Amino acid sequence: MTVEFKSDVARLSYVRQHGRIRRSEVMGLCRLSEGQAKELLKRLKERGDLLQRGERRGTYYTLGEVAPDLDPGR
Repeated sequence: MTVEFKSDVARLSYVRQHGRIRRSEVMGLCRLSEGQAKELLKRLKERGDLLQRGERRGTYYTLGEVAPDLDPGR
């Protein structure tokens, strides 16, 4: 597992636990700037790990169909 993949799994674990995440939450949890959080969410969305819901200020993200299995027992 690469470092990038491990950190992505940790972020996706938050989404699995809470059901969704907003860009502002990514900024706070990951200590990223607005631009960095936007790029991260874009990358996870393009990979199919996250699905974008809503628009503009109402935008949030949920787990996508191809999100990696987060169960370490599998």
